[in-house]
Amino acid sequence: MVIFGTISIFVKNIAVTSGEIAFWRVLIALAVILAFKLIRREKLPIKEAKEDVIWLVLSGVAIGVDWILFFEALKYASVSITTLTYYFCPVLLMVLSPLIFKERINGKQWLFFLMATLGLVLIVGARTSGSDKELIGIALALCAAFCYAFIIIINKRIKSVSGIDKTVFQFISALALLCVYAPLTSGFQVSALYTKRLVCLGVVGLVHTGF
Repeated sequence: MVIFGTISIFVKNIAVTSGEIAFWRVLIALAVILAFKLIRREKLPIKEAKEDVIWLVLSGVAIGVDWILFFEALKYASVSITTLTYYFCPVLLMVLSPLIFKERINGKQWLFFLMATLGLVLIVGARTSGSDKELIGIALALCAAFCYAFIIIINKRIKSVSGIDKTVFQFISALALLCVYAPLTSGFQVSALYTKRLVCLGVVGLVHTGF
């Protein structure tokens, strides 16, 4: 949670578009994970992955969209508001679980749902600037939370591969999406970043994603 909760601070210091940040994030992380597997002399279970190739591709694309939306939200709203709104994801999962996983929701869980929803309403009502721009950031963070919930739901369906191997296939799919999205939207401006911002980008890729 420390790693997950601090990514926003580093992203705020990277002055390139959301699509490009997401692109470099997944590229660096994928390189790190593949290097890790190479050191351990582990092969990718490509044959096994074919059984769930559709789910792996869908979840990978969802990861790419999720990151784009979350990073874009940070450009409109503060780190605290964006992060708190993004944390609405587990609440969405709780509500969807009876429909998708056939899990029962008890009275205490419904109380948690109401409290979390009220919290989101209070966040929207207590925006620091009260501007429409900040409201756009909240909406983008909430859409990112939906994507994250979608990723977790799909992950439950993937049985052929697990752990790091699943992540590799998902990141390859995310990278394929971002290889198209980033050049079409803004191109690549990473060469214009000075040392501090390059370090932030490296930390996001190495620590917040690969590690």
